[in-house]
Amino acid sequence: MEEVFYEKLELRKESRLNNLEQLAQAMNDAGNEFGAGTPYGSALLKIAQAEFKLGAGERDFINSCASNTLLPVRRFLEGDMKTIQRERKVLNTKRLDLDAAKSRLRKAKSVEAQGNAEADLRVIQAEFDKQAEITKLLLEGIQTAHNNHLKCLRDFVESQMSFYALAHQHMADLQRELSGGYTVTSSNTGSGGNTIAVPATQQTVLQFSSTSASKDIINPSDAE
Repeated sequence: MEEVFYEKLELRKESRLNNLEQLAQAMNDAGNEFGAGTPYGSALLKIAQAEFKLGAGERDFINSCASNTLLPVRRFLEGDMKTIQRERKVLNTKRLDLDAAKSRLRKAKSVEAQGNAEADLRVIQAEFDKQAEITKLLLEGIQTAHNNHLKCLRDFVESQMSFYALAHQHMADLQRELSGGYTVTSSNTGSGGNTIAVPATQQTVLQFSSTSASKDIINPSDAE
């Protein structure tokens, strides 16, 4: 009911967090709990910032669609379309009156009755023709409205393309940021090999440990 109230009055209310922003807020809170100095907490905070950007982009996209696509269509439906429907009902009533007048003329027996019926028919026919012309002009205007709505649809598609392109860019930036400081190393065991991603600091430790182990194997006396 609240949404309908604001929509009908075209008022702006305090914006609420959308789903992406709620997710971002939850991850941001969790990241602060773990601490930005921890790998897990740092990752949560980075993802939260990206989700905030996605949420803001979605909000802009929805606002753009509402103002550039939905609002023009709604104004047409609540304005011109209602006028067309009302005038078509009037035309239908005039047509029924015209049919009744023609029927009375056919049933008239006396000269006086025929004269009165013909006079009524001329008046009703004129009213019907006038209403038909009004309805025709209104219906011809629908094509112009359809052309405007077609432009609105194109604007909608362009807005959606821009939204998804921006979202993809945010996620690509996040992926690179999360992958920063990681290098790919291969460990061969027998004929096969496994590839793992290891932080640069851990790679240095692994290389040092591997070198030390090799020296112990080659010179066992030195190890003693």
